[in-house]
Amino acid sequence: MKKALMILLSLLLVCMSMQTAFAADYDVRLNMKESDWEYIKVYHDVEDGTIEFRGGDTMILKKFFGSYIMKYEKEFTDAKFRFFIKYDNLSAEPNDNVFDIYLRDHVPEKGCWDIEDHSYALRFCTHPEGTKAFFTTNNEGYPNQFTRNDKGGYIIKDFLGKRSIEPGRFYEFVIGAVNENGNVRLTLTIDGELMINILDTSETRITAGAYFCIANLAKADLTIKMADKTPRTT
Repeated sequence: MKKALMILLSLLLVCMSMQTAFAADYDVRLNMKESDWEYIKVYHDVEDGTIEFRGGDTMILKKFFGSYIMKYEKEFTDAKFRFFIKYDNLSAEPNDNVFDIYLRDHVPEKGCWDIEDHSYALRFCTHPEGTKAFFTTNNEGYPNQFTRNDKGGYIIKDFLGKRSIEPGRFYEFVIGAVNENGNVRLTLTIDGELMINILDTSETRITAGAYFCIANLAKADLTIKMADKTPRTT
């Protein structure tokens, strides 16, 4: 009996360790080395100094008069992307989009406003009652309205409510897209607090892996850092 119990306990420990290792595979800490990112022009070539890489752990995307996109070099399927982000020099009006983050982006040279885009996009907007964030599903051939209010568009909705993402300080973001029984679990965690948790069961869900991208929408300076240690806000 004792031997059987020990065997069961050993099997349980093995299963737990396998589960931990499997879960850890989802945790992607993005590098901030210039060689890991590709600049993608949207409307205009950005000027020298608009994009900066510092110390191998920091990428700075300065505000420009047009939107532009940065694509991470590797393709991902199931992943939870972890990084620190801060914005400054905000010039957005209420309900303006400030930046977009793309998951499983199959057409990274196109933004989620383009009919040819194919991705999940997590959009961050200003809002009178706090920061607003919501996922959109973009499928080629279907115009994406990406509305900033509560009506219309190809939108999987959720919001940060009255929690504001204030300028001038770093937040740790963990943004996930993980397949779950043929569907896709989309999540957003900020500073360890789960803000968005949605299971996409729609016919337009995107289960195949592709690229991670981030777009600066000409409304703020963005600073993105590796999630190795908490950065100081200066």
